[in-house]
Amino acid sequence: MNSSGTRRALGAMFIAVIIMAAAPPQAFADVGRIVFSVGDVVGIDSDGRQRRLAKGSKLSAGDTVRTQRGRAQIRFTDGGYTSLQPNTEFRIDDFHYDAKRVEESVGFFSLLKGGLRTITGIVGKIRKKAYQLRTPVATVGIRGTEYLAVLGNSLTVHVGDGEIEVCSNAGCTPFGAHQTGYVASADSRAVRVAHPPSLAPPQERQVYAYNGGYQAQFDAGARFSSSDTRTPLPDGPFYALAVSWGDNVSLPDLFATGLLSPPGELTNAGFDSQGGLSEYSNNNLGSIPITGDVGSAQLADLGFAGPVSWGRWTMGSATAGSSSGGSVPVNLAGSSSHHYVIGFPTAVMPTNTATYSLAGATSPTLASGTGGPGTMNSADLVADFGKGTMALNMDMTVNGSNYVTTDLRMSLDSPGTFSGSGSTISSGCVSSCFTNVEGFFAGDDASHAGLGYKTDISGTDYINGAAAFKKD
Repeated sequence: MNSSGTRRALGAMFIAVIIMAAAPPQAFADVGRIVFSVGDVVGIDSDGRQRRLAKGSKLSAGDTVRTQRGRAQIRFTDGGYTSLQPNTEFRIDDFHYDAKRVEESVGFFSLLKGGLRTITGIVGKIRKKAYQLRTPVATVGIRGTEYLAVLGNSLTVHVGDGEIEVCSNAGCTPFGAHQTGYVASADSRAVRVAHPPSLAPPQERQVYAYNGGYQAQFDAGARFSSSDTRTPLPDGPFYALAVSWGDNVSLPDLFATGLLSPPGELTNAGFDSQGGLSEYSNNNLGSIPITGDVGSAQLADLGFAGPVSWGRWTMGSATAGSSSGGSVPVNLAGSSSHHYVIGFPTAVMPTNTATYSLAGATSPTLASGTGGPGTMNSADLVADFGKGTMALNMDMTVNGSNYVTTDLRMSLDSPGTFSGSGSTISSGCVSSCFTNVEGFFAGDDASHAGLGYKTDISGTDYINGAAAFKKD
């Protein structure tokens, strides 16, 4: 290279270094990412360039997220979550978080229109004055909290946990847990009102093919009304399904991989005249498709609770889905059963903490078929959606022995499924039994949950069952 070319190259490098040194570090940093996207969701950077936002898309300070007919959920680098309703514009004005320099972290956002639900992360909990949600009507400051806000010509807010302060041109008003505030205009002070804001109902859910490519959308409201609590589910695709089965001790294939169906591997289901599941199938992530058919078996323990239903196949010959793909013939003799819980998967997950009570369950049975069906005495779930953790308590009786599972820890698997394992104490175990659980959330705002479980009783037999839960 000649000397003039060398000088030009060095000059360009010098200018680039100066520009990079002058730019704030957060200008080049990812401040969060999209963890859920459905429908028409667009990102607009500070220069006005637009891009489609899908799950995994990264966001930077200065970006605006516009949901239009879609929905989106954002997770920020400090652990905070924000869930955007349809027809919402949300801008990240300034955000940077450094775990080693928390005292310099900030989170400033703007809600330009629409609605959101958010749970603040470390920035909002530690640097309360460095977090704000601005709107054309008022500004929301927080004290480490979970809240929602809906903006039109006025602003309505509701606090789920913690405390917020809403400031307009007329002054500031604090709101505590479970309180609702209303600001009529920028020149009006926020006042307490009785009714929380009404968020837009879920519209389209995004459904993915097994290879992860976009496949289709459907309107959940057209298929199911959440107030119709006793109506059997209709035939069709887009179901989440968890199963637990075994026809003898040597064949304890209790959890057919892929039958616990998140978006990406949803199950097609057929139901009989009484609403019991009679057949199912899915692609098994592009491998050997998994299928099951009730065959000559009888349906027992049928139950319905809004967007979920449950039951078991027993006393007959059936085919059950196998974790290796396809199906295997099973002879359901004695009390041996194929247990299931099925439902409409939750499209947009909440970010708060919720407790769930038992809505119904199948009678637990032994894989060997010995003895009679048992009893699910009680069960409950606690979910911390913000932290991605869950806990299960369960008490059941099988063949005269009581089996108690306490605080079985599970992880929330995106999007809307969970799994875990832990000890179960019983006089029927040599020391302790071991329980595996897989499940899913169903209904709007994760109103319900379903799970299948397998309890290994000292390696000699297996208890199978399924249960459904409803949010308290």
